[in-house]
Amino acid sequence: MAIRESPEENSAYEQLLSHLEEIAEEGTKIEIPGLDVSALLPSDLSRYYRYEGSLTTPPCSQGVIWTVFNQTVKLSAKQLHTLSVSLWGPHDSRLQLNFRATQPLNGRMIEASFPARVDSSPEPVHMNSCLAAGDILALVFGILFAATSVAFLIQLKRQHRHRSETKDGVSYSPAEMTETGA
Repeated sequence: MAIRESPEENSAYEQLLSHLEEIAEEGTKIEIPGLDVSALLPSDLSRYYRYEGSLTTPPCSQGVIWTVFNQTVKLSAKQLHTLSVSLWGPHDSRLQLNFRATQPLNGRMIEASFPARVDSSPEPVHMNSCLAAGDILALVFGILFAATSVAFLIQLKRQHRHRSETKDGVSYSPAEMTETGA
């Protein structure tokens, strides 16, 4: 699920975040009375995207079905800060930048649980997001073919000009002169 900053505090998350300071190390157990886990999720669970992917940590194995809700959860700036500074990893290091970069689709389909909205003014398509490897390869070979063709035509033109400068295909080259002593 995606989290977005909001001016208001999220009371459901505050109930959870207020206990993070009590967790000093891995294995620490605390009780959070009356936590309604469903309140931590977006209010509209019927709109989501789903795709087959992989784990986000090594060995990044395939076989995971990801579900991403269309609606974001909103947390205040203070709550986001609390979340970012209170999570610790191994060796007493802050848990930060623990994400995997977005991966290419590689032919995978993203399914939506709701009909696609047709926008009358679609966003411009950027070249780097719409060309597959095969398209790029075809484009490179096309450009190389065009450049080779132009070079070939220039060479033919030069040869034709050189032939027309000589008379009837005969070229003049003076004989070598050697002096002989008499």
